[in-house]
Amino acid sequence: MEKENGFHLELRPKTFDEVRGNVATVKVLKEMLSRPTKPHSYLLYGPTGCGKTTIARLIAKELGCHSSELYEMNTANTRGIDSIREVIEFSHYVPTMGKVKVFLFDEAHQITGVAAEALLKILEDTPPYVYIILATTNPEKLLATVKGRCERFQVHRLKDHEMMNFILDVIEKKGIVLASDKIIERVHTIADGCPREALLLLEKICNAENEDEANKALDDSSGSKEDMMEICKFLLTKGKNWLYISEKLKANEDEVEDLRRMVLGFMQTVLLNQNPKNERERLRASEVIEIFSHSFWEGGKPKLIQSFFKAFMKMQELV
Repeated sequence: MEKENGFHLELRPKTFDEVRGNVATVKVLKEMLSRPTKPHSYLLYGPTGCGKTTIARLIAKELGCHSSELYEMNTANTRGIDSIREVIEFSHYVPTMGKVKVFLFDEAHQITGVAAEALLKILEDTPPYVYIILATTNPEKLLATVKGRCERFQVHRLKDHEMMNFILDVIEKKGIVLASDKIIERVHTIADGCPREALLLLEKICNAENEDEANKALDDSSGSKEDMMEICKFLLTKGKNWLYISEKLKANEDEVEDLRRMVLGFMQTVLLNQNPKNERERLRASEVIEIFSHSFWEGGKPKLIQSFFKAFMKMQELV
């Protein structure tokens, strides 16, 4: 078991009342879980780091699940049919501690087709003591029949004011002395509404010996995000130099799916901009979202580069 010594583990909410943001989702869950008859299947979907796994564990806790009867699986590593069959077989045994057992499938969209069909069977015929929770960043990849068997809850990033209050509360609670206004604003920007990311950044600042070292830690953490923001801005302003983008991509060694989500997050923000003068920019952002809408798990970095080139060429076509 992972040692709970990091901020993101130490300060993880212990109850629904401690969850930041997602007020509507938490309210519905609390009401649903307070009823005598509770759903047996749940789907949580939303961006990385916004609290899906935390909320899933709180659901398990509210269901009365003993910690030894909560089985968490990252389906990026266990997405095959054999793994799902093992879960199905194991679900037939009654819990030895408490009255329920809960299976949590993280990144559930990576469950392969045949395995997803097998998972569907247990969702359709769940033993009375078994509960299934699926968490994913890409719900569109799940079988429609799987989604249809679950109570679905969207988990959002924190709003700007929620994020700032969260950061300030952590700084006070942990006594972080190097948190100048500039550093706080940088943490707020880099974290982009994700509590886990904010906690990881604040922990780095807490471990720094001076403000220069704290800023260096933020520089190291924000490089990829800032690079992606620069590339996105370059695309939307119809930049004509492909070499600029290609050099940025060559130097980047981050996970391609993380980079894809950064692009989508930036473009979604542009689309939500209400300024009527930015209509042309919103049109371009919509085109980029279409190009980056599908996962790069199979294609890897070549697919990422190809998608950026396709977006670059598309921007040259738009007036």
